Amino acid sequence: MKDLQLKRIAFIAALSVCMPLHAEAAYISDLVAVLGPGTLTSAPTADTTDLNNDNFAGAGIDNGNQINFEGITITDLQPIDFVIEATNSGGTSEYFMNFGTAVNDTGVAWKGLRLELGSGTGFDFMRTTNPFPGVVGLDFDFPDTDPTVSSIDLPVVEHTADMIFFTGGVIAPGESATGQQLSLDLPDIGGLMTYNFTLRMEVVAIPEPSMVALLGGIGCVGVFRRRR
Repeated sequence: MKDLQLKRIAFIAALSVCMPLHAEAAYISDLVAVLGPGTLTSAPTADTTDLNNDNFAGAGIDNGNQINFEGITITDLQPIDFVIEATNSGGTSEYFMNFGTAVNDTGVAWKGLRLELGSGTGFDFMRTTNPFPGVVGLDFDFPDTDPTVSSIDLPVVEHTADMIFFTGGVIAPGESATGQQLSLDLPDIGGLMTYNFTLRMEVVAIPEPSMVALLGGIGCVGVFRRRR
């Protein structure tokens, strides 16, 4: 917990340095919590210098609004929830997000990495582009999809408003998925100064745990029938 608090303080400090004096659009103001089986390599860094810039269609690295995660080590197949605070200021800002390196410390190979937008955490997580009444347009830069969502090691991308699924590779235990880059549209919300939303990260194993359970059940049925 202490480590997370230090990362949160550094994240807030980065935001306060980079925020202009006169805000004109919603902006990310805090990384409230990181919940789940993941350890951040270092505190995320943040730049917010081009508020109300939706739709930004240039190269992601040229976007004045950026959130950068140097890396995360994932130790289990359960999802990781990033709870993020947004502050109102009169419009929609588009952020470029670089997730850096995701290290596989789960003990099993991955075939994919899924990101979802929503509200709540753990069993209460709900995937949605409307995490609170009044929020309209929180999405993964959809349907504009510019700049292009990409990953070096998982290059096949399924992209919707509230979900991005990276596949097309195998990340063995001890290896890393690198270069996950995407964009996020961050709207205001009527009647509130701030609101929280959740960015969920979840890896998909080979085979998926649900498939392992299904195959195990089929095997048990076969044994039962033979004994009869």
